[in-house]
Amino acid sequence: MTDAKTVFVIAAPRAASSNRRYHTDEDCHRLEQSQGYREKRLDVLADGIKECSFCSGEHTPPKGTDTLATRDHLLAMDPDDVGPTGGDA
Repeated sequence: MTDAKTVFVIAAPRAASSNRRYHTDEDCHRLEQSQGYREKRLDVLADGIKECSFCSGEHTPPKGTDTLATRDHLLAMDPDDVGPTGGDA
């Protein structure tokens, strides 16, 4: 039985197959950053192409670089709680 699930593949010329990933979330920021992508059926992709770690929920940022959490925390803060502007103490 074949898997006819639709996935998304970044259209990258001469991309090494070991670096190729498919995406299951069309809103994935990796797709948004790309210069184009195509819809494909999962069952027609070459062996060894893996699901994007962001789409699968398995992405772990390198230690000390959780910039999204920092960004989200700053966005949630009240500007008055951040401190004075212009370098005044």
